[in-house]
Amino acid sequence: MKKMFLTSVLSLSAVFAASDSEILSLYNNPMSAGHGLSVKIEKREAIKEFPGIDMVVLKITQGEQSQNDVVFTHGDFIIPDLFNIKTGVSYKADFMEKSLSSKLSSIYKKESSKNIIKLGNDPKKPTILILSDPECPYCRRELDSIEDRLKESNVEMIMTAIHGATSHAKSFKIYQETEKAKSDAEKIKILKKYYDPSLKKVDGVSSDDIAKMQQLADKYFETGVRGVPFIIEKDMLK
Repeated sequence: MKKMFLTSVLSLSAVFAASDSEILSLYNNPMSAGHGLSVKIEKREAIKEFPGIDMVVLKITQGEQSQNDVVFTHGDFIIPDLFNIKTGVSYKADFMEKSLSSKLSSIYKKESSKNIIKLGNDPKKPTILILSDPECPYCRRELDSIEDRLKESNVEMIMTAIHGATSHAKSFKIYQETEKAKSDAEKIKILKKYYDPSLKKVDGVSSDDIAKMQQLADKYFETGVRGVPFIIEKDMLK
């Protein structure tokens, strides 16, 4: 799984009065500047269950890439995460998951139907969304078991390639051909044709077509998705 990664510059640090400016000073230093990192605080709020502890949401940017991070403050300390041993809840993971679902939902609800490959149509089954790349080995493995997955749920796929122009070209051809398919079996056959690792390149795809696929993928990665296959229940996108 290929992941977009921004260098983390903080683990656990003690500061004198954790004001916003002092938190930022831990990030905006010569070392982070040397990596082209810039950091700003997007949100700060108290944790109701833990009086005196604030959650601070940071936006870390490196070139055209950005991602959020979350830290917690208490008195003179910066804490990377809060973990409730009894409930098994990571407050950082919980916030990041809800934030991602919210951003993803906003994008998905506006998505053109031509960019969503639908498999299965059973109202009694849940529906899952899969973001996928025809050249990703993990995505190929996921596709190999698609028939088994369809026994339990409906599937909606959006092509979000991260392996460059060839992968975007395959994505374009998948959309082009599945649009004409009349059954799930035909769609799966087309998907498996372009996910086959022996297929090195495809013809008949313009640079404009590739650019459109790049824009489609970028739109989803900008929500905070870090790799593919990315799988989420559609019920979480409300």
